[in-house]
Amino acid sequence: MHKSIFSKILLVCFLLVISLSACSKEEEPIVDNPVIGVDEDDKGVELSLPETYPSELVPIYPSSHLYSVVEADRSYTIMFYSKDEASDLIDFYKNVFRDAENKMETVGNDAYTSYGALEGYTYTIDVSKNDDLEGYQTGVILSVVMNQK
Repeated sequence: MHKSIFSKILLVCFLLVISLSACSKEEEPIVDNPVIGVDEDDKGVELSLPETYPSELVPIYPSSHLYSVVEADRSYTIMFYSKDEASDLIDFYKNVFRDAENKMETVGNDAYTSYGALEGYTYTIDVSKNDDLEGYQTGVILSVVMNQK
């Protein structure tokens, strides 16, 4: 169960580093040691979002359990779970990203994937029915990267 979670985290971190290098017009150093928080304890660890995370622009679904938070060079990758139905989170994030530019999305009954740009940030989100974490039924992987000028 936890192997699949950590595989997803590693994949997302890899994609984050690739997207950072692709977004930059000038060579900028990538942070060697990103700030990472992971809930590896069955009892749950209270993780929090970095103060610089654009919560007002891309909010985390209410009453979610933050499982992993990675911050590196003005980019954020967050993995979280919700006890709510996947359809509730899908509706929530479709509304959040309704005005996104260059948006591509795929919507299913229990899954939603979207990519686009929103007010100076590029985002990728994947919402799906997921019972990897006991007591939760929906998992989300969200990446938000500040566009570099």
